[in-house]
Amino acid sequence: PTQRNDNVAEPIQGFTVVRLHYSADEAKDADWAEKIKADLPTEDWLREYELVATGRDKEHPVYSDWKRDLHERSLRYDSRHPVVFRGWDFGKVHPACVWVQVSGAEINILHELLGTEVQLEPFAMEVIAKSHMWFPGVSRFIDWVDPHGRAEKDDGRPSIRVLKECGIIVKHRDIEKEAGILNVGKQLIRMVPGGRPALCADPKECPIICDAMRGGYKRNKNGKVIADGYYEHLADALRYVIYGITKAIGGGPDKHLQRALAYQYQPGNKVTGY
Repeated sequence: PTQRNDNVAEPIQGFTVVRLHYSADEAKDADWAEKIKADLPTEDWLREYELVATGRDKEHPVYSDWKRDLHERSLRYDSRHPVVFRGWDFGKVHPACVWVQVSGAEINILHELLGTEVQLEPFAMEVIAKSHMWFPGVSRFIDWVDPHGRAEKDDGRPSIRVLKECGIIVKHRDIEKEAGILNVGKQLIRMVPGGRPALCADPKECPIICDAMRGGYKRNKNGKVIADGYYEHLADALRYVIYGITKAIGGGPDKHLQRALAYQYQPGNKVTGY
């Protein structure tokens, strides 16, 4: 430990700093390290086990494992697939929506929409219009929202009721923010089945989300997620819909997700194959 004296750090008498690496324990071999590392974001591993002072003296990304050249790629809506998921955040006059499609082990972030100085109802109508334009022929949209949408807003109506009156029936669950962030960061950003990450985004159609994942969505030096009024809304919307996709609902997997994962394209014409 040190104390400040005329802006100079000096040792405190009677204390000694000891830096002890995990490798000093013979039981903590390479296999142990790989197992622990797989369960932690890179930044947490470096800080907690490699004694690297990262992310504590300055702002730092929430999703430090997101890489532009790995997680961002051109993605297309697969019209053969029956379900598209939407995630919503009800930021005051800055509502946000993100569109996600599941294809086997792949979860693709295809579009985003962030409102600016707009109320929820006109924003919802814009989401409906863009959904029909971007996803012609989709059989169903599954909507996951901020559970705080149950509370009344300025006009006296809960956000969830506003969406219901627009014809959008939603799902929501109370989940601790850090648990949701860990779900996105550990389970999907770092998981690479079949040569690509489980979670990818289209940078052309989702520029704000990609900026957020690259580091715009941050923690302060104390580790708390920064409420910046911009990146946080789409990041939260993504967190809600990812929870809906990956977690059990009502004692078992969502039947619509089961249907999406099990979907197999049947060609309409045996000769052409289309």
